[in-house]
Amino acid sequence: MIKFNIKEALIWNTGLRFLIQALTFVFSIILARILDPKDFGIMAIGMVVVNYANTITDFGFYNALIQRENLSRMQINSVFSLNLSLSLVLTFFVIFFAEYLATAFHSEESKDVLKALSVIFLTTSFTGTMTAVLKRDVKHKFTAKIDMAASISNYSCSIILALNGMKYWSLVFGTLLGHFVRVAGLFAITSWLPKLEYNHRKMKEIYSYGTWNFLRAQMFYINNYIFHVFIGLNMSAQSLGFFDRGFELSAKPMNSFGKPINSVMFSSFSRLQSDKKQLASWFKNLLIIQTLFIVPMYVYVFVLSEHIVFVLLGDKWAPIVVPVKLLCIARLFLTYGAGITALNIATSQHKKHTVLGFALSVLLVILCAVFLHRGINGICIAYIIYGVFSLLVFSKLALRVSEIKISDLIKEVFPYFSTNLVAFFAIGGLTKIPWLEKIRVESLIALSFMFPVVYVPLIILINRLQKKHDFFPFNNLLPKRGRAKI
Repeated sequence: MIKFNIKEALIWNTGLRFLIQALTFVFSIILARILDPKDFGIMAIGMVVVNYANTITDFGFYNALIQRENLSRMQINSVFSLNLSLSLVLTFFVIFFAEYLATAFHSEESKDVLKALSVIFLTTSFTGTMTAVLKRDVKHKFTAKIDMAASISNYSCSIILALNGMKYWSLVFGTLLGHFVRVAGLFAITSWLPKLEYNHRKMKEIYSYGTWNFLRAQMFYINNYIFHVFIGLNMSAQSLGFFDRGFELSAKPMNSFGKPINSVMFSSFSRLQSDKKQLASWFKNLLIIQTLFIVPMYVYVFVLSEHIVFVLLGDKWAPIVVPVKLLCIARLFLTYGAGITALNIATSQHKKHTVLGFALSVLLVILCAVFLHRGINGICIAYIIYGVFSLLVFSKLALRVSEIKISDLIKEVFPYFSTNLVAFFAIGGLTKIPWLEKIRVESLIALSFMFPVVYVPLIILINRLQKKHDFFPFNNLLPKRGRAKI
């Protein structure tokens, strides 16, 4: 039953979230053409503060709810009550210190933005708990549908307001609407309803795991937002806007496939902890899937970054071309690191993983400080170095947990990785043709078509050489009988 749930969750969570990312990508292009980089910078300042505060309200308890094999309703209610209390405190805190935070980031406009966005703390108290309950049962199908409705509401509102001259407020109100839609959707489908009650004895079983997840959430924040902090405090809101758009563009492959896949696999690894054979099998499958579906997307964005930026976003976004290339390199390493993290945390290696992660986060802060004088590109170089070290460190722990030899893993993954190298050189070579460089729109369309034409036959060839199904491993994800075993 769990094997079927994993397959169904992977199909729904990955397929539907890819559609979400495709739609939001189109919407974000429209917004980038309407708004100025400074508008995105002001919004980024608000989200830097809000996202950090959310790591405090969560306190790591949501992952603890997903990871536990036995869970009571009292434990769910206790987590909700505690998180709601923290959310109320943080809402008042951000409202009170909004002016001081805006001054630190050299942006007077962000003061009112911070006050408005503080409402998000209250909504996440509800959505976080309800989403954890659904994910624990590997019901990612429902959360994906709700996220799609929330994303469409968010961007539709933002575009309408932006067209009416609302500038950065269009992003603020769109974000708030998206959160309210998510709350309403979760209330409509979950059997659990919020109830204010707290049992300290029951929560003791959650605290240990949750505390380590809280520390890991701080680590996650540093790894994803320390760049925004350095740029926001030392450069202008416009510079932060440029970096934020480049950062988001380079994150599209991970958000489209990586996060949905890893979210499903975290739930699944948690359920398979006692079955080492199945655990090792699905871990190998995860790395192969990442290599087949996520890595080529980074190759595509890297090779065609100049075409993508100028054709889709416009000439005013030219400064992000080089940062996007550098960020794609960093995220290539981090793609595998994220999947490895899902395994380590789900199999109760959270303490060791978190200690190692904190050491790496300190390294990242130091690297950002060292390379800050090089501007945005320097921050991106720091991210690449961090990505390499994190992959090396976390993979060593994961290999021990899954009882897989590194040589066996390389043997499984490298043939598929090699197809990405061939596609990189083939498409990269075509971009150097002089006449294609002059007609960016037509060449972007042609090269986008050529990429799968080159890539897909290579995958089929590799599978045939290894005597596997032509569409391995996708064929094994289909929840049907009679398929070859992975």
